[in-house]
Amino acid sequence: MSSHSCLRLVAATFEPGASVSEVARSASLHVSQLFWWRRELCGRPCRS
Repeated sequence: MSSHSCLRLVAATFEPGASVSEVARSASLHVSQLFWWRRELCGRPCRS
């Protein structure tokens, strides 16, 4: 997956009403992968 796609998916998790699980499912990703990207891109803790 391209870095642009990863950034787009992480950004989508911060949209009002979005859930990390739903975004991950829509991209056919395991939810833990998306949480990992969020931590890597946002630092710890990463709040939505």
